[in-house]
Amino acid sequence: MTGAPTIGARLDALLQGDATSSSRDGLQTVRVFEACHRCLTEEGPLLLTIDDVQWVDRQTLALVHYLLRAAESSRQVLVVLCASRPAGTVEDFLNRLRESVAPSAFTEFRLGPLHHEEGLELARLVVPALAQEEAEELYVQAQGSPFWLEALLKGGGAASAQRLVAARLRSLDADAATLFAVLVVASRPLSVERVDALFRWGEPRLRAAIQHLVNRGLAVVTGTAVEVSHDVLREAALQDLPDAERTRLHRRLATWLETEAEGDLATLQEALEHRSSGGLPTTELALRIVRSPQRRLLGKDG
Repeated sequence: MTGAPTIGARLDALLQGDATSSSRDGLQTVRVFEACHRCLTEEGPLLLTIDDVQWVDRQTLALVHYLLRAAESSRQVLVVLCASRPAGTVEDFLNRLRESVAPSAFTEFRLGPLHHEEGLELARLVVPALAQEEAEELYVQAQGSPFWLEALLKGGGAASAQRLVAARLRSLDADAATLFAVLVVASRPLSVERVDALFRWGEPRLRAAIQHLVNRGLAVVTGTAVEVSHDVLREAALQDLPDAERTRLHRRLATWLETEAEGDLATLQEALEHRSSGGLPTTELALRIVRSPQRRLLGKDG
């Protein structure tokens, strides 16, 4: 953009200015955004592609949003093509775009898992000699995800997932590693509010740990909940977690859930499961649940 004949030099000067003041000064940010828009106007039609949107910082997403709104109001040709894994920041970005551009200017494709036959076809392409039963088993393990199916096929089954998990865990800081271990043992999505109540780290520290996991593909945020990104990852990580640590986390989750339940039977049932897995006594809590007038709300499985 800085190569634009008239405004390029102005944008370059803004970008080369005092970085510290730029990050604090909202007016300076708007000046940069507006200079970018004017550069695009000079440069003509543009295609902007962004891969892994879940890794993009908020200020850059704000710039893209600004450029699209400005392009629409000035009838400038700008096409933005984005790809992403599921993440809370991405959903926010998409919602803002839907509200900012005309419906005809916004198209979204959500890719689901491969269908059964598609998964088996991919398996045969990657490993032509693979037996049908093995292909079926790996397809079920991968839950139709082409990424995990290929990883399992090329790596020799579940061992490849364990190697991938181990490699990514080595890059985590202490907070992210602790959070990941809890998500693995919990075996279900946890609301950000619940995780905050469990760790008492404060929102900035917790958000940083969650983002750390999302950036490495180990977790996803859906709505207000965070969970391990795939069962293959969770199962591989669970196998690598030492027995003593797994037991400790089950007991911690059980104690915390009982404290937080306030009579909610679903939460108490969850606490009971963790008590059982953690080797804690279960009779008293089980009787408390089955004697409750609301016990039928737990359904047949409960």
